[in-house]
Amino acid sequence: MQQPTVREAGRDMAKGLAFSLVLVLIAEAVHRVFHWDRLWALIAVFTAGHLLRAVIGYRRDEPTRRRTGDPRAE
Repeated sequence: MQQPTVREAGRDMAKGLAFSLVLVLIAEAVHRVFHWDRLWALIAVFTAGHLLRAVIGYRRDEPTRRRTGDPRAE
């Protein structure tokens, strides 16, 4: 496996920061609309957001695992 270039690493970091910013904004909206404590809104939104991101990433990589014969594909 090839190591990512500086540009790719920077792009990945920027995407991660943008994702976190979106989650914080959603948590703030949840806090204001539902009057939840800000901490619990952040915990709920970050948990749901990262679980959703993990499932999407897993589903996106599934065809690659099948092609390479990875036992996790089944």
